[in-house]
Amino acid sequence: MRILVVGASGTVGQAAVNELGRRHEIIKAGRSAGDVTVDLTREESVRAMYQKLGKVDAVVSAAGHV
Repeated sequence: MRILVVGASGTVGQAAVNELGRRHEIIKAGRSAGDVTVDLTREESVRAMYQKLGKVDAVVSAAGHV
């Protein structure tokens, strides 16, 4: 599966990437780092991210402060 992990550089996101990456293709997304960058507060940024990526099979959201 092709899985997008938003917030991939954070504590929870890294754990998700490490576990899911054993079996799946992972695309890391974050505000300032990752395979793609995205500003979740801007709809146009989210749209641009999905247009750039194309089809994904699943999305894991780990964005935010823990």
